[in-house]
This record gives sequence, C-alpha cells and structure tokens, in this order.
Amino acid sequence: MEIKNVRVYGLEESIIASGYPMMIDTPNEKEFNNAINRLSYALDIGVEDLTDEEKIEIQRHKKRIISLANAPLGSGHDCALKGIVVQYDLTAPEYFWRQFDRYHFHDYISSQSKMHRILRFDIDKICNKYVSRNTINELNYWIDMYNNYEEDKLPYIVLRDGRKISYTRKNIFQIVLSNCPMGLQLTARIKDNYLQLKSKYYQRINHPLEEWKIYCKWIETLPMAKSLIVGRGNYGN
Repeated sequence: MEIKNVRVYGLEESIIASGYPMMIDTPNEKEFNNAINRLSYALDIGVEDLTDEEKIEIQRHKKRIISLANAPLGSGHDCALKGIVVQYDLTAPEYFWRQFDRYHFHDYISSQSKMHRILRFDIDKICNKYVSRNTINELNYWIDMYNNYEEDKLPYIVLRDGRKISYTRKNIFQIVLSNCPMGLQLTARIKDNYLQLKSKYYQRINHPLEEWKIYCKWIETLPMAKSLIVGRGNYGN
C-alpha cells in the first residue's frame, strides 16, 4: 500500500471561516486575504516576526478551530473541517478498496482501470506480497491465452464444475477478470476532507488490516492533523 502526491487545500481559509458563526460582519476580500496570509505565515514560519496584535489573532483562530475540531463526531460543530480538502494517490489492494468505499463523502478523481489494462499489467508487480505464486501463474496463464488467442486452438473451455463453454476471447476475458486476486493493487486519485478523515481515523485506527494502520498513520502526518483530526479523542494506541 502506498499514499503519495498529497496536496492539501483550504486549511487557512477554513480556519478563518470557522469563526463566522460568531461574527456580525464577515471579512471583505482584502481582509480575508490578509488574514489568510498572516495565518499561513504563522503556520509555516512561526509567529516571532508578527506584532503582538497579530499573535493574539493567530492564537484566537487556532484555539477556536482546535476546539471545534475536537467536538464529538456527528455533533456538527466540526463542520469547518469539510473545507480542508486533501487530494492524494492511494495504491491499495482490492479488499481494502471494498472497505474504503463504505465511506461516501470522498470522491474518485481518476483511477487505474482493471477492465482496460489487466491484459497489460505486470501481475507480479501489481499484486501485494500475500498473493501466492500459484494464483499469479494461473492468472498469467489466462492472460497469455487471451493475448495469444488462436481460433480453434481448443475445442472448448472446461469450468471447475465440469461445464464446457466456447473457446472465445470473450469467455477467456471473463475468466481473466473473475480470477483477479483480492491482493491486486490499483491506484486512484482521491479527493477527501478532514471531517471525513476524522471519521475514518476514529473508526479504523484499531482495525486488524495493516492497510488501515498505514492509512491512519498517514493521516497523522497531514498539516495540523494531531490537533484537528486525531485530537484529544480516545482513539486507542
């Protein structure tokens, strides 16, 4: 499993906007941009070069977003986290994707296609370490059968229950797809947000699959994740 090409958008903007519920007048574009620039500088460089007034402003913003982010899941008080968008390339085995798809608020930007490229993949390379040699050899056999198809090479294909089906490229391709192992790994670019990542982290940090442990450890590396996602909740060890 691998997570790479990570980009985070809207962190400063969402921190500023988290204060809107208690504002009478919201900032105009110039004020908004200046506030974002100061906050971005403070998060990246530090507050040493800022004025005392600016330091107080930054501390107020950080204190507020951390307090809201640590509200209980489902309370609605942490909704500003939706504005912190994360895009990343996630390479994971088929069995992980099935569990990952239980979460409906992330989006697929684009992904590798098993349907389009299974006949060209290096099966050894694309499968994780747990896929057996016999499984890989069997899949490669049928891929080779498809790629080097010759009419009338075989009278028919025998299925495991003894039934006979026509020896055609269509049937061979069906066999190829049906025999892809769950350890076959594909990459997709995902659009996510901190609120959804908070739910995933809370629910999966103690999951037995090693892929979820890797995923949760990656979440911890995101900007301000220890304060906004991991927080003070009881997520286990």
